Amino acid sequence: MDERKERAPRDGTRAPLVAAVSLTPVQEAYGRITAHALRCDDCRDVDQHCDVAEQLWLTYQALTDGAFRRLEG
Repeated sequence: MDERKERAPRDGTRAPLVAAVSLTPVQEAYGRITAHALRCDDCRDVDQHCDVAEQLWLTYQALTDGAFRRLEG
């Protein structure tokens, strides 16, 4: 038999989904870069420089370098 399904609210909003997993530090750092870039006017303009994005990128690189060093043993 079909189970009853909850209907979405009429105003078009839906309850947020909650992930049951956690991301790696590298994935979280990359997520911070992309989230920032989507909101930052300087990041979207190729003629501008964004210090925040640069720092986020350096953090991401450091995390990936550390992850590769751990894999190499």
